[in-house]
Parts: sequence; structure tokens; C-alpha cells
Amino acid sequence: MKPIIGIVSRPMKNESARDVLATYKKVSDVIIEFGGLPIMIIPPILNNYNDELNEESKKELEYILKLCDGIILQGGDDFYKYDEFIAKYAYNNNIPTLGICLGMQLMSYIFNGKMGHVDNHLSNELYVHNNQILKETKLYNIFNNDNILVNSRHKDYIISTDLKVNSISSDGIIEGVEDSNKDFYIGVQWHPESMTSYDKNSCLIFKNFIKASLKHQNGN
Repeated sequence: MKPIIGIVSRPMKNESARDVLATYKKVSDVIIEFGGLPIMIIPPILNNYNDELNEESKKELEYILKLCDGIILQGGDDFYKYDEFIAKYAYNNNIPTLGICLGMQLMSYIFNGKMGHVDNHLSNELYVHNNQILKETKLYNIFNNDNILVNSRHKDYIISTDLKVNSISSDGIIEGVEDSNKDFYIGVQWHPESMTSYDKNSCLIFKNFIKASLKHQNGN
């Protein structure tokens, strides 16, 4: 059976200014491409998404998360209390987790992360800057390369975090974090889901994430 990958939904406004919960098609497409079954994780919250979860909501969200073999914390503009709960639950239960852009910032934040603002990392170019990949990290083991090119579409960044830094941009911005003791708990600041058609390193991220999720599904 293909591993079930939960994508944490994002509150948005559609073109009619109606409230929607969404996942990015690029993210669900790449999960399908590399052998996973994507599902949308909808928080059991009716009104303010930044409210603290009550015990009933936590239990309901835990029930949903237990269905997942892997979790993607996708990009977006803001993260909420339910995002924090999901990221912590995945960490504590060793559910393979990939954080993308905002998702990486969220992972860093819940481990005493401090955030700042940056103006020169927002671009639509296919490749924007170089990243150094630090050795003795899971990300280095995935790429087997200490320097890669990435895209860049973010205006906030992580100044510091208790997670292990695995990637730094050519201008000194933290671009990746992980817990090396987990099977797969990795966040990247760039958008590998937009790069799989032309970048082998982006493919390697998702291949290894799906592999870890399949391992989790089989209880190994």
C-alpha cells in the first residue's frame, strides 16, 4: 500500500473573497509522482485558527494524524496553533515530516526559533542562490553534495533554532533544519516541489521522504 501523506491545509481567500482551506497542487502532485497518497489535514476548528486547541480538538486532530504515514508542512503566509500542535505531534511520534518554506520556519519556531525579515530572497527564478549543505546531517546524506542551487520565495527567515541547521545560503541565511535522530524530520526554506522537473536534488528530497513514510507505515 502506498503511504498516506497528510498535507496540512492553509486558510486562504479565493477569488470571490470566500474563506477556503487549501493545499498547493504542486505539493499534492509531487507526492503522487513519487508514490504517496495525499490527503488534506483540516483542523477541527470553527472560527479563529489561532485559538488554542481544547482537549477535544486535540484528540480529533490526533485521530487524523494517526492515519498519516508522513506529513508535509507546506508553505504559506502564516502558521497557527494547530500547525504547532501538528509539528510537535509528528516529532514526538516520529512521523516523517517535511517542512517547506513556512513549514520549515514553523518547525524551527517550535524549537525556540527566532524569526526575522529578509528582502532579497523573493524571486520567481528557477535558481536563485547557492546553499551550503552541512556535513554530518541527514540532508547531506540525501544529496551527497555540500553545495546546491535552490529557488527562493520567502520574506521571513529563521535567525536561530534548537534544531540542527543543515543548510545555509550563500549570504548566511539558515535554509534548512532537521533532527538527525529522527527518521525524517527535515525542513527546507526553498520550494523543492516546484523544482522536481529540472532538479535532481529536489527529487531526492521527496524520494527519501516517501521512503521514510513507507517505513513508518510498515512499522519499521
